[in-house]
Amino acid sequence: MGAAYVEVGRTRGLDEGFVDTLMNPFELGGKSVPDNYYSRVPALASEDYALQRTSPGLWEDARIAYREVRNPIFHGYQVDDDYAASVLGVFDFIAGLYRWIDGWCNPDRIMPGAAAALAPKPRGAA
Repeated sequence: MGAAYVEVGRTRGLDEGFVDTLMNPFELGGKSVPDNYYSRVPALASEDYALQRTSPGLWEDARIAYREVRNPIFHGYQVDDDYAASVLGVFDFIAGLYRWIDGWCNPDRIMPGAAAALAPKPRGAA
């Protein structure tokens, strides 16, 4: 959401309607949380930023993570799926999301040097 805010502001300027949309991205009409947050919100800045366009594999991981991990937890169920059994897999997924965001919203625009300093490190790196 913050990255979309920065990129829309940079490319076309911000207005109250856009800010209201970010406050409730479900108004964008997506069928799921991943659809709204990872496709429709970034597409407000550019259609090319939508996750399913830029990284179809990560898009599928997002759909699986929400369906099999996030949604059951938020709805009070236990998670016992193979995907959720690997905590490292979840962290890899989250790191992939950060790499995707950094690919279209360079953190150096806000904080010079941030891209190198804050980039997700490969698993096992200190």
